[in-house]
Amino acid sequence: MDYTHQKETLPNGLRLLWLDLPHVHGACLTAFVPGGITYETATNNGVSHLLEHLHLSVTRRHPSRLDLLRAIDALAGYVNAKTDDDAISTSFDVAPDAVAAAAELLADILEVRPYPIEIIESERHLVLNELAGRRAGFRNWMRRALFRDHPSALPPLGTRRSLKRLKIGDLEAFDRASFAPESVVVVAVGPGIEAHLGSVRAVLGALPTGEAEPHAAVPTPKFRLPQFHRSKSRRGQRTVAIGFAVSGKLPRRHRLALGLLQMGMRAVSSPLFEQVRYGSGSTYHFGVHTDLLQDASVFYVTGYTNPADRDRFVCCVTDEMARMRSGDSIPEWLETVRAQYRYFVERALDSPTSIASRIGREEVLAGEHPALSITEELSALNELTAEELTQIANDLFRRENMFVVYDGLNRPFDERRLRRLVESRFA
Repeated sequence: MDYTHQKETLPNGLRLLWLDLPHVHGACLTAFVPGGITYETATNNGVSHLLEHLHLSVTRRHPSRLDLLRAIDALAGYVNAKTDDDAISTSFDVAPDAVAAAAELLADILEVRPYPIEIIESERHLVLNELAGRRAGFRNWMRRALFRDHPSALPPLGTRRSLKRLKIGDLEAFDRASFAPESVVVVAVGPGIEAHLGSVRAVLGALPTGEAEPHAAVPTPKFRLPQFHRSKSRRGQRTVAIGFAVSGKLPRRHRLALGLLQMGMRAVSSPLFEQVRYGSGSTYHFGVHTDLLQDASVFYVTGYTNPADRDRFVCCVTDEMARMRSGDSIPEWLETVRAQYRYFVERALDSPTSIASRIGREEVLAGEHPALSITEELSALNELTAEELTQIANDLFRRENMFVVYDGLNRPFDERRLRRLVESRFA
């Protein structure tokens, strides 16, 4: 079956993408608008998450929260919203015959409108309470060390200080820039979706255009690499991340390759898994991560170890990266990982929500460049060779792209030993 989605731009500038999946029993409508820390500053940090709350609080046709919640409950399905680094998304997962009603409600939620001051303040209070229940994790701290003064270093939900000081005028200006129709991407996936496109086009195409100032162009991060960064900690366990960062937008084929490298390193049958879990002091919490941003990509391995086992963990990880660069490791796991990757993509085809998210995220990341369809992605997956992956590993795992972030006591000799250990493997 051909899983190539279709795309059109409505007269008001909204981009509509759709894919007909006749074999599934549900439909999904997901909207993506530019938002998140990628578009924020230290002054308005947290505004995107607050707007996510506000757009699901009241609308013109539903002037109270209870009215809107009753309209959502009346649909055969559910709604979900979230704020990522570079987008605010709102998703309706509904029965196929509820697509038209969901599109009408989605258009209500997307419309830019003034909010009563009491609604703004109540949602601000709720978000502040949400912040109080969260602690900044190692990933957020690592991002601050790596990105420094770039927006990607900001806390994803903002800070108590930035949210309390956020002015109504700044909130409304960000709202107009993010939710202007020409900034919005809507993805529709499900059985017989083309039969509903007329009503979907009508309600989404009726969203009024405004005179909003668009968001400023996202700056390309300028990494200061190689970098070693330590956070003082007296905890019994140590967290360490060994990673590589590159600026600029990667070709889609390279992003696919990073996904395969990530799966290859963390596969339970890989030599690294055996060494890390049982050969280096039993590092139980071990992960391999890829952060794909608008104009940067970050690939890193994290481990949560005893202090005495940290250096052995670092040796295991860097030795496996060296084997990838030499071409010894990748042929051992490529076909297994290729089959797993294909399975995950094809399994997601049973979930309209997963497919809508995948198509929308690809559209957001692609920007002005054409995004790969699922059919094209599966074709590229079959074409990638061990030699090509080895070359990409050599381009990525370089000393000038490297960073090491870890926590521990303030011991200069310990820091010097770790630096020598890592740098000797990427000379």
